[in-house]
Amino acid sequence: MSELMEALEDPVIIGFAVIILALIIAIIIGIVMHQRKINSSEPAYTLHLGELVIAGTKQYIAGTYESKNIFSQHDNAQDKLFLEHYKIGNAFSISEMNFHIARIQKHIWSDGSMRAQFSYTLYFTAFENIEFPIRFNLPSNKHISTLLFDKEGLQISCNGQDEPTIAYADLTLKARDSYIEIAANTRKYSIQRSELTGQELHDLEELLHKYAGKININQLDT
Repeated sequence: MSELMEALEDPVIIGFAVIILALIIAIIIGIVMHQRKINSSEPAYTLHLGELVIAGTKQYIAGTYESKNIFSQHDNAQDKLFLEHYKIGNAFSISEMNFHIARIQKHIWSDGSMRAQFSYTLYFTAFENIEFPIRFNLPSNKHISTLLFDKEGLQISCNGQDEPTIAYADLTLKARDSYIEIAANTRKYSIQRSELTGQELHDLEELLHKYAGKININQLDT
């Protein structure tokens, strides 16, 4: 008992305990303040104008990609605030530039941490369909020969046979670390990221993120 009392009176141990306690309190305060920020009726996110280049065509987009840990898979107060403020068809002005919103997409992505990130991108009517037509060849894929994007939708050729064109509204995109899955009704098509070059992969993923009628953001569905 005396040894324990002496240890508790040791200034080094006391100092260490104070530091640990201060860190715990700081973490708790940080969590509480962040939760208040998320639940606030004021925007906790920021929206930035950016340039997107797909297959050599440049367009402007606006995104919340710099706002980490703000949105959630199941819409929180900030999601609802964003979607109430920005609607398809509405005028949108930023950096002295004026647009009309054509599409609003919610994405899931990884910042290298254990926590999934969610963000929104606004696409504008001035740049609708400017990428089309565009074709991707997939010689390494066991089933898919080509992907052809045009104004009507996506046509997939499997083993040299053309499938019926899929309207973009019927497309579901599932983009994960090692693969991209395209689904429509009961049909699913999987593409390994390694089957495309860097630029082709970028162009394909950005097209699907822009035009897919639905994006799978379930972080448990890997």
